[in-house]
Amino acid sequence: MIKTKKNNNPRFMSENVVLGELDRLPNTYYIFKDVHLSLYRPVKYKNTNEEVRHCQIDFVVIGPTGIFIIEAKEWDERTLREAGYLPLKEADKAGLIFYIRTVNRFHRKFPIYNVAIMLSKVSKGQYGYVRHLSLRELYWFILRREGVLPKKKITKIVRWLIKVSNRKSIIRRITT
Repeated sequence: MIKTKKNNNPRFMSENVVLGELDRLPNTYYIFKDVHLSLYRPVKYKNTNEEVRHCQIDFVVIGPTGIFIIEAKEWDERTLREAGYLPLKEADKAGLIFYIRTVNRFHRKFPIYNVAIMLSKVSKGQYGYVRHLSLRELYWFILRREGVLPKKKITKIVRWLIKVSNRKSIIRRITT
């Protein structure tokens, strides 16, 4: 069982709920929380033409079925409108930065899935390469992909992410 701090901040509450769901995954999946990545130089984000260089990712899950970039929010439609914030857009940008970093490091493409989990009832949206899922859909979305990452590749990606994220963000450790 994954232990989490109790916190009444909605951000942490939603992340703890998602973390509880991710904890159900088999031990062949590695879970990172609060990952920060940056690029050496900014790149153009084609959907808005803005330059992006940094990202914060709520969760990165790495396992046999691929790599999952997960943004978790517990905001209702009104809050989303008032904040002018689109979690799907943030997940898409984070996925772009993660993709660039992995291709530069490993010189190949990996199956990366960008996911936005909204814990409150909001209308489902589409944005770039992001899947908008409910919490109930997350577990099976991860497990029902075709297995494409061998254990050796998973281990290399996990070790690389531990180094580059500059944080003690891994929740499940490599046992080999």
